[in-house]
Amino acid sequence: MKWSLQQLLKINKFPHYFEETLDLSAEIESVEDIYEIGPVNITGSINRLDHETYQFTYKVSVKLVLQCALTLDPVEYLFEEDYDEIYSTQESDEYILIEKNTIDTYQMVWSNIIIDKPINVTRPDAYEVLKQRGISLEDEIELDDDDYVISYSDGRQQEEEN
Repeated sequence: MKWSLQQLLKINKFPHYFEETLDLSAEIESVEDIYEIGPVNITGSINRLDHETYQFTYKVSVKLVLQCALTLDPVEYLFEEDYDEIYSTQESDEYILIEKNTIDTYQMVWSNIIIDKPINVTRPDAYEVLKQRGISLEDEIELDDDDYVISYSDGRQQEEEN
């Protein structure tokens, strides 16, 4: 969805709520570690701070298939983030500049996904998979605060407990 400044000026009641689903699948062709991207769901609101400045508060939710840092296998990852951004025609370090008189959710959401997706994800059974492949790592990798271990269940553990 795109909003021109003229469209935003015509909105009489704030906050103005919006909901949108984007298809960003064409964007991942140039990104090596994203194998797949599902429909991107966005819900949020717009507030007018003045006639040239708008606050966008929104949530992004999308299923990504990323590359496991150890096995290089696909790993599903649910990306959910909240954003609070201010857009303005006035240049400032505090605002995102509105270029070409338009605010485009496609570009703002794609930029945030690329910036905020985890750098590394690891399957919870990555060491076992590597061992089955005949690969052993001498030292276990310690994860930074930015790294995520994606966990999932194949149901076997629950059956064993019963």
